Amino acid sequence: MAISTPDGPLIYDEQNYLGEDPGLTRVYDNIMGTVPGVLLPAVKMVVWNAIEEFYWRSTWRRELLNWCMPSNVICVDFNPFDGNWLVAWVLDVYGCGQYTVRPPSMIVDVGHPPASGAREGKALVALKPVSLDAEFDPQLFMNWFETILDGSLYRLYLQPVKPYSSPQLASAHAKQFRVGCQRARAIAQKQYTNGPGRWTFNYYADGRRKS
Repeated sequence: MAISTPDGPLIYDEQNYLGEDPGLTRVYDNIMGTVPGVLLPAVKMVVWNAIEEFYWRSTWRRELLNWCMPSNVICVDFNPFDGNWLVAWVLDVYGCGQYTVRPPSMIVDVGHPPASGAREGKALVALKPVSLDAEFDPQLFMNWFETILDGSLYRLYLQPVKPYSSPQLASAHAKQFRVGCQRARAIAQKQYTNGPGRWTFNYYADGRRKS
């Protein structure tokens, strides 16, 4: 991994090259090899911001959850999904006749009168990571490397009064980043296929249970 020194030149850290996070390391190296004078902490900050935005904007990671509302309970909150992931969007809900979503992750039964019996169903949710320590889908860096790179670069070039500040480059990379997010969202909506597919709630579908 390339590391900036106080004196300016880059030192190559062979020990950590393609180490525990080869996808992240590749992004770091590409940025530091492209943007003069940028330091690693600044690179990590913009990469994290780009990855987080990619997930909530593209809804790339989607999960099907089983939910249950016991009698006299009118809401279910799907957060946290686990220790490293949060629900960013509730995309669809089945099994609750009248409901509303309290962003980002709670469904509320608004039927009148409130249901007195237990209800259960399924919900399709989109997730976002809580930090760079999350275990990312390998496809994030295999298929969306350029998108994450664009999202990181536009943030760096947008910073004012830096040796690398460039509104023109920031605008170009921001456009490419958003195009990539739109493509990822379209693929996720097709259930990661080239067909016309859409998400359905098969009775036998597996999912994590929330109540």
